[in-house]
Amino acid sequence: CNFSQRSVAAAEPYRLLTLLLVFLAALLFLNPISTGAVERILSMGNEKKPLEAWEIEGLKRALSDPDEKVREKAVVELAETGNPDNIPGFGKLLTDKNPSMRKTALGAVNKMGASSAKFAPEVIEILKEQDKSLKYPAVTALAGMGKLQRDQIPVGIKLLGDKDGLVRAKTVQILSWNREYADLIIPAALDMM
Repeated sequence: CNFSQRSVAAAEPYRLLTLLLVFLAALLFLNPISTGAVERILSMGNEKKPLEAWEIEGLKRALSDPDEKVREKAVVELAETGNPDNIPGFGKLLTDKNPSMRKTALGAVNKMGASSAKFAPEVIEILKEQDKSLKYPAVTALAGMGKLQRDQIPVGIKLLGDKDGLVRAKTVQILSWNREYADLIIPAALDMM
């Protein structure tokens, strides 16, 4: 076995890993709806156990802590329950004057998925703001909700023209999940061409 054969054998795992990553990227690009499945596969073994009632109560008390970082961490942990009712005053967090807290709350909306759909109006208001650092998290939160109401679709249509490619891609995902409103989506998309 000479040097060149050993170096080819040593490089083989890297080639395999690169091929696997390219394959996963292609799957994500070709079928963005499957991203949740890929995320679940990649996070296997990292599952958290459900919070106990006493832990939830302690985290609820932490929401009124004077330290903003403690409050943000409590929101993140409570979002893991998937129940927005476990976060008292959650709607106010989405309108907090601090952009960092609003961003944390948007992440919580995304984490809670469809159960947080009642907060879509607050998320849409964030999209109307000029704070660019909150735009992608807000669009991601809307995508996490899945189905939107008919009157919320025009916001998504408007985002199809956004300068940020990630915002546009997430918007396409949102609109694809809301195909029942094709009568609104298709004409607007054709007008953009």
